[in-house]
Amino acid sequence: MGVDVTYVGSAYSDLDNSADLKVDDYIKTDARVQYLYADFTVDFYINNLTNEDIVYFKSSDSAYVGQTRTIGLNVTYSL
Repeated sequence: MGVDVTYVGSAYSDLDNSADLKVDDYIKTDARVQYLYADFTVDFYINNLTNEDIVYFKSSDSAYVGQTRTIGLNVTYSL
């Protein structure tokens, strides 16, 4: 079981520090649980638990955004 919390402060996307190209700060939380049984490993995870709106970079006509909440399950069998 684990939780990762990442804080990223606000930043400007250009060298002139233009207010309209400033990206906001955000906190991203990921959580996971792993269960082991015999030869099986089961991993359940939630990335971006709070579904935070994440913008990494923006320009006058586009933006690079982060992944929305993602929920997943992995099952692995070892021979």
